[in-house]
Amino acid sequence: MQRYFAPLRAYVQGSGWRGLGESADLVNGFFASRLDRADYLLQWRDSGLPLRRWLMNGLLLHLHERSRAERRQARRAEPRDPGLLERVASAAEHDADAERAMDRAWAEAVVEAAVRDTVEALGQAGRAAAWQAFRRHFVDGVAYDALARETGASAKELKAQVKLVQRWLRAGIERVLQQDGVAAEGIEAETDRLVAMLLG
Repeated sequence: MQRYFAPLRAYVQGSGWRGLGESADLVNGFFASRLDRADYLLQWRDSGLPLRRWLMNGLLLHLHERSRAERRQARRAEPRDPGLLERVASAAEHDADAERAMDRAWAEAVVEAAVRDTVEALGQAGRAAAWQAFRRHFVDGVAYDALARETGASAKELKAQVKLVQRWLRAGIERVLQQDGVAAEGIEAETDRLVAMLLG
């Protein structure tokens, strides 16, 4: 669930639900309430939804439940805390901006996982230099000619190394999406969407 924690927090922080409490506490409360049930993830498998959507829907249901409980409490406690009922009532329904914030945080988590796996796999394959070429070219913005002077490799070799890393990263992203439950026929489109979201 570590991969889903930050995206779910981003969802809460981008929505009217943030008035119910600290986003980390709300997400932890959701995890505790749902993951304690043995059948919760089995139900996800049968749902046909990607896990991140299943969890977002579950979080939304959890927030509704919590909101109802706090409204009941607010009605009983209103003389002691007159603002409680108003704060609870201001919690938004499903919010498209919050969903976009979650999607962006999810994309970042997917890419971080793919990068971590790719760096490790390249190191194990004795191709750490390919990662360095990729990082220097794409992250640091070093042109292939300058990188060739820096490393002693030819620009053609460096381009081949960078292409290798791009393929491995894409495969890593696709593996994470498969683990999330994205249908095989949707993996390529979802990978393209995540990359576009991060570059856009």
